[in-house]
Amino acid sequence: MRRPSWPLGSPLTLAALLTTFVVGCDDTPAPSVDAGGLADVETPVDLGPSVDVGVDAGRAPYDAGPSPVCGLAPRFGALVPRGAGYTTLEPGSLAPHRLGFLVAWRESAPRLMGGDAGPLRRDAMVFAAVGTDGTVVRGRTEVYESAAANTDVTTPVVLGRADGSAAMLFNETLASPGAREFRTDLRGAAISADAVAGAVRTVAAQHGEPFAAALPDGTPWVLTSRITETLDGGLVIARPTSFRLSAGLERVPEAGVDLTGIVPLEAESVLVSPAPSGAGLVYRLGPDVRLTRFDNTGAIDLRVRTVREVGAPTLEAAAVLGDSAVMAYTDTVNGMVTVNVVVIADKGGLVLRRELERFEGSQGRVAVTHAHGGAAVVWTRGSGDNAVLRGVVVQPDGVLRGAPRELLRVPGAEGRIVARAEGRALRFAVRTRASDGVALGFGQLCLAE
Repeated sequence: MRRPSWPLGSPLTLAALLTTFVVGCDDTPAPSVDAGGLADVETPVDLGPSVDVGVDAGRAPYDAGPSPVCGLAPRFGALVPRGAGYTTLEPGSLAPHRLGFLVAWRESAPRLMGGDAGPLRRDAMVFAAVGTDGTVVRGRTEVYESAAANTDVTTPVVLGRADGSAAMLFNETLASPGAREFRTDLRGAAISADAVAGAVRTVAAQHGEPFAAALPDGTPWVLTSRITETLDGGLVIARPTSFRLSAGLERVPEAGVDLTGIVPLEAESVLVSPAPSGAGLVYRLGPDVRLTRFDNTGAIDLRVRTVREVGAPTLEAAAVLGDSAVMAYTDTVNGMVTVNVVVIADKGGLVLRRELERFEGSQGRVAVTHAHGGAAVVWTRGSGDNAVLRGVVVQPDGVLRGAPRELLRVPGAEGRIVARAEGRALRFAVRTRASDGVALGFGQLCLAE
């Protein structure tokens, strides 16, 4: 058994739980929760050695269909300033809503030493509603605030429902494993179709960070880790689990579906994405990448796809398509940032692994979202007034729909990007920094046909 290695009070992500927690004291998985006949896990499908078969020339075998009309006027700017008393913010997610879109983010202030109470940090979960024209419909709305000692929260996830309402989810962790007061809860709030937030409630006590996606019917589906026991010395026993959420944020099924055996202890870079037929889960396992699908009810497709020797050092973002998955990551070596894309197919192993761009810099961030023609991969390049958003659409067969290009100037943009496309209409949010302080930046544009 291994002891946890995260720092005091840091959020417990699914990957952290899976890589630092044991499944059981004898390392033997417990029986799975009944998932309607899908609890037993088959041997993962090995798709064989990786072969890069991506091409960018000639006629593509993939037919994306007619190009949809996009009438967005390109624009980018500070949408909402950070709240008073906060020094920074990090975008969490962007989701459809009756008023247009909801963008959710976390605001934070630096830690202060609280004496015997331990380190203090002020955090808030915030959202705003943005119209389809990119203007603010409902401004900064604070859903949650905490300045408690030894408390950490993750960035929020917001998911749109079919009726135009939404749900916000985040993890709140008190203290660290082994401490008497240790607690890590999945919390959330319902947001009405008029963008009015309900009270924050505990969705699942002793559960880790939510990795979530909206199923095709708009039902939120959540993958997280359930803490089953905390032992002396900070040793925690946890199990990956999934469930759907009702309109009242009740878990369905209440006990969740035990995914022990589906997601191994060594999983890294765990990502969840909506998919045309349900949802998808991708993660790294050493040099390999695995893809697991869930249907439109959240039930598991037992054919776990393993693509060997992909060799990606990390995965930052993913979009699971009909029969493939597009993933991206950035890497920095000797002052050079590289933006990289990986495409794996359900039946064809590694379709594409390539470097999209290389430039001078200290760090890069990339986002991937479903879009007309496959998945849009977008990233920021440069800093300050010279920052730009660049991108390219990658087809399910690994063909790039044109060369990576500049999409929009994004002065002051920095840090994480969250993006969402509908057809060719791309909207995104990112932190911006200017002389008047930190704000949430929002942009929109039309992707190339």
